[in-house]
Amino acid sequence: MGVPFDLREQICRIISVHQVPFFALNDTYRNRSPEYLIHRLSWQLPIWMLCLQAKADMKGRICADKKRALDEVELFKQLALEEECLHHPRQFVDDYTRVQYFRGSNVLPDYSLFPQEGSNVIMLSGLPASGKNSWIKSHYPTWAVASYDDARSELKLKHGKNERLVMQFVLAKVKQWLREKQPFIWNATHLSQEMRQKALDLLYAYHANVEIVYLEQTEKELYRRNSARDTTLPNKTIQRLLNKWEVPMPTEANKVSYLISS
Repeated sequence: MGVPFDLREQICRIISVHQVPFFALNDTYRNRSPEYLIHRLSWQLPIWMLCLQAKADMKGRICADKKRALDEVELFKQLALEEECLHHPRQFVDDYTRVQYFRGSNVLPDYSLFPQEGSNVIMLSGLPASGKNSWIKSHYPTWAVASYDDARSELKLKHGKNERLVMQFVLAKVKQWLREKQPFIWNATHLSQEMRQKALDLLYAYHANVEIVYLEQTEKELYRRNSARDTTLPNKTIQRLLNKWEVPMPTEANKVSYLISS
């Protein structure tokens, strides 16, 4: 719809959690403390904006527990203020501690967790034809690359054929480089949060330092680029992949970069 990326993501993220302030102070909510939820949300969206939306949402309802819910929103807002993350992300002593905290480790934001040495890994994320290969050539031409497309070429397989073998081929390389603690790029779509989580679990198990680089083109440009390149991937598949598309959250890695084409 042409909405600028930052604003679009703020809107979408608020919609996805718009009722959380009604229940977040309940200790049993998703088995997470209210402080943890607020810290995490503060890295994903403006908490003050979420509170404003939740308040407007409840004021527009006709229900018996309206006052209770409005009180919950106000308490949620006050806790965010106390935690110093109402208007900006909760500060952490370092990125390593932040990643481990959001992954569920028993650590506190203000006390550094000693990092273990691992590979520097750039995980690319983006729909096919979004420019991942070009980005690698321009920025990291000498780095090792784990790529499902390259694996298909080496194995002489078309897209969609024996994907299990392709995955095993790529994972073998990734694990080897992780054991050797060498830097590399993981070039794949990594479209959904679930798929990224599986890859990240592997990387963090080897103590990798991970940057996610997300690339985005307009839908029309994706189809144009894909039709112009030498590929066995049809535009219909890209259209289907759009239904699995979830933009990476800043909480997923040590660093998340967004490269958006207007």
